[in-house]
Amino acid sequence: MKSNQHQDEANHVKKLIKAYLDVDITTKSRKREIVQAKHVFVHILRSAKCTCVEVGRHMGMDYTSVLHYDRTFESYYNQSNILRDKYNRILDLYNEKYDPRLALTTCELREQLFEAQQLVKELSSKSKQQTEERASRNNILLHELIDARTTPDNEESIYIKMRAFYNGI
Repeated sequence: MKSNQHQDEANHVKKLIKAYLDVDITTKSRKREIVQAKHVFVHILRSAKCTCVEVGRHMGMDYTSVLHYDRTFESYYNQSNILRDKYNRILDLYNEKYDPRLALTTCELREQLFEAQQLVKELSSKSKQQTEERASRNNILLHELIDARTTPDNEESIYIKMRAFYNGI
């Protein structure tokens, strides 16, 4: 699923770059616009934890070239206002519009829904158990307090009053 998600992310970023920078990142060229678009593509996907091999497949490049783009991005980003603007623009669009859950298949969505339902049941059960344990501890502490502070002949009347108080009578 992770690889499939990375593929969807890569396709999404590729479409954003094509739409907003009017550049095809698979083009083998050393023109500044294309190189900057490739830097943007590589950095966004590497930040999304895609491997160099995965990114390279989408660009028609070897993983070492991707690694070079990734390693040199920082210095070019700091030197070039144009690259910085392009990167920030594409990154904003990527963060704004991309939701990886939208790329899931029906089967994957059902699986995640089932896992979430199981988790809710487990947490609900644990919560109920903890509430009961807490109430039991509080009852024990209350009884110990009553036993410690009342005389044996007065105990029964205190318990009657406490039951009336808790039952609302």
